[in-house]
Amino acid sequence: MVDHNAQIEFRQARRKAWVEQMSARLAGRDSQLLPFETIRMLLRQHNPLYQGIQEIPVQRIVGSVGRYREFNRSFLPLGDSLKSRWVNVRALANKQGWPPIEVYQVSGVYFVKDGNHRASVARSMGMPTIEAHVWTFPETLEIGPEDTLDDVLIRFGERNFLEETGLGKLRPDHAIRFTTPGRYGELQAQIEDMQATLSYIDRRELSFQEAVEAWYDLLYLPITEIIREAGLLSAFPDRSEADLFVWLSLHRAAIVKAYDLDPDSTLRELAQFLADRYREGGLDRLSRQVRRLLGREAPPPWRILDEADSTVTIEYETTDEAAPSDEVARLEEEEDSMLSKSYTKTGNFCRVTFKLAPEVETEAVHLVGDFNDWDTSSHPMKKLKDGGFSLTVSLPADKTYRFRYLLDGERWENDWAADAYVPNEYGSDDSLVKV
Repeated sequence: MVDHNAQIEFRQARRKAWVEQMSARLAGRDSQLLPFETIRMLLRQHNPLYQGIQEIPVQRIVGSVGRYREFNRSFLPLGDSLKSRWVNVRALANKQGWPPIEVYQVSGVYFVKDGNHRASVARSMGMPTIEAHVWTFPETLEIGPEDTLDDVLIRFGERNFLEETGLGKLRPDHAIRFTTPGRYGELQAQIEDMQATLSYIDRRELSFQEAVEAWYDLLYLPITEIIREAGLLSAFPDRSEADLFVWLSLHRAAIVKAYDLDPDSTLRELAQFLADRYREGGLDRLSRQVRRLLGREAPPPWRILDEADSTVTIEYETTDEAAPSDEVARLEEEEDSMLSKSYTKTGNFCRVTFKLAPEVETEAVHLVGDFNDWDTSSHPMKKLKDGGFSLTVSLPADKTYRFRYLLDGERWENDWAADAYVPNEYGSDDSLVKV
């Protein structure tokens, strides 16, 4: 009789799961369990602490380590293949009970490591709590029992973005919010590109903090003001200003092609163009075209650099501590590794670190090449503690540059780890660096 009742309960659970799935699809909701491995990659602490056996709220079990596709968010079974195990577990509930399940705890919610069927049966029976071995991952970011995977990814992305950029302190009223995950990386790429571009123009290395402020004041804020003032969001009520800003960036080439615009149009010009079309009454047609593109991957983001400019940004290598790996690539110690390259995320610029080994005995070295019109005094190299010399410059990518080292103002030396060598008009060779 018990087994028969358990089978009936399983059929009822399956029917309820189907109803919930259909309802979620019609409402556009996500009814899936959260995949633990995806969440784990976002955590700062990867070694959980065992907390012993506890009574945990069944309603706060939101995910699974490996079986998140077999149950829905209410932990109802999604396939008939689960029937045999589910029915046996349900039958045990009325006999001797179960051993504790095993869970990982992250910010007040739980992910089943072992015991998914027991968690499912407990939820189906309306049990308020279940006994569990608990391993806790320390995490301050809140995850709620109703949060979808997108909600969690957006929240972690926002935290990482604000910590890395300091925008929350630099511009406390920024109000950047996304409705889809993965967009903060595009903003960080733009800031990095802004840093390289302004450094290139100003002929000095702009700090990352200065780049964040410039990006927000000169790029993000003006464009989102156009979006706001034109009322473009009324066509996309479920989106934010930040969503449309990134959409413009990701789909710049597609917009230019669709409306036959100038290929060199800036993001601000594109935003103004769309705003003007909206004011002219083209909202329905415009919103349909935008919706077809929204969320689709597109060509690389904007470029504001006029690569005809030959100015170079100088960045000296310090001797006390290494520069961040995402800004200046450190050199290996081998003598034959003289050049090191580090590209910005957008690929528009390359930071090239030139280094002369200490075995080349000299008191002063200047880097001379195409990028500084062969000026023999504009790019002095930094002398290091080991007697070598180093200099990092930011160069526009997709170009090849000739260069040489001038030692003590009178002796020329090539970089014997250069990308290539070409004869010059003086009967010797120039080194080449390709970026």
